[in-house]
Parts: sequence; structure tokens; C-alpha cells
Amino acid sequence: MREVEKPVWLVIAGIVTVVSLAAAVIRLWPAG
Repeated sequence: MREVEKPVWLVIAGIVTVVSLAAAVIRLWPAG
């Protein structure tokens, strides 16, 4: 049943990665 259920840590890691990349882009490219 582990294959059916998605690991929570994987989802959290993905969200953290996306947020980190977005924050880095905003900081490196303050064109807003």
C-alpha cells in the first residue's frame, strides 16, 4: 500500500524546493 500512498515527506520536500527556488529568483531578479 506504500505505492498507492504518496509519502508526505516527498510532497513537503517538493513544496520547499519550489518555494526556495522562487525566493532565490525573486532575490536575484528584483525586477518587480
